[in-house]
Amino acid sequence: MRKRFTALFLAVIMMFAMSSVAFAADNDPNMTSFDGTFSTTLTPSASTQTVDFMAVPADAYYQAAYFSTEQAADNVQWSVMDAGLTGVTVSGYTIPLDEGQYLAAATVTVPQTILADGSKMVGTVSVKAVNPVNNSYVNFTVVVNDNKADVTGVTYKFYDGDTELLTLNDLTVSGNDYYSNILFPTALDGVMKVWADTNNLPGNAAKLKATDISYGYINGLTFEVNGIETAYTNYTADDFTYYGWQYRVYDSNGNMLPASEFIGADDFGIDNNYTVVWKFGEYGKVF
Repeated sequence: MRKRFTALFLAVIMMFAMSSVAFAADNDPNMTSFDGTFSTTLTPSASTQTVDFMAVPADAYYQAAYFSTEQAADNVQWSVMDAGLTGVTVSGYTIPLDEGQYLAAATVTVPQTILADGSKMVGTVSVKAVNPVNNSYVNFTVVVNDNKADVTGVTYKFYDGDTELLTLNDLTVSGNDYYSNILFPTALDGVMKVWADTNNLPGNAAKLKATDISYGYINGLTFEVNGIETAYTNYTADDFTYYGWQYRVYDSNGNMLPASEFIGADDFGIDNNYTVVWKFGEYGKVF
């Protein structure tokens, strides 16, 4: 562990020498990644795996700064929310760069994901770093990626605000319904399954007619409801309010899974009898 920390520290010093990070500002309104790394994808392993992330304050434009004291960096609160990947832990530490310049860092430990019976545990965790000075935070993502059996009995619901556009029940969702690098069934895979199952339905049945998805992100969806076709495309209003598609995942008991607020839809693994709800509206306000 000492050798590993030394190597990380030397790498940070090199980045520090070349970076344009601003001065220390413990109470900046945001947080961000020090080195631009927000996610890591692993493959299943019979051994424990570790990943390190580094977090710093950031101004209103997400320009990175530093913590001014070791204590301020030590105070950052790290936590884990899982989406199918259980047993993951996080341990914070501080990296000193120069006088008055510190980074908050953490080691994420992923347990054995190739189990004794040969089965594999796949899924995602959201790792959250919170600055207690003002509760600003940054989220990091760790994915353990491999194939997983199709999931069944899944429900998808789509809304414009609180107005229902389409509900489809008892879906079987595969990991390749949306063609990305994520191999297990995700919240985004089911969107493509809904499109495949409804876009050519006859009559006035509600339909998902078209999708605009890039890099695992929904830019827009087009629905036909009562014979009227409407496109719901992400946009920024004149007052800089952002409107777009957001989702949440509910387990088979109807409990909302908190990690679905922070993990991208193409990284969030779903399971049998889950419900996935998509809403179009003001970002951060529709749920």
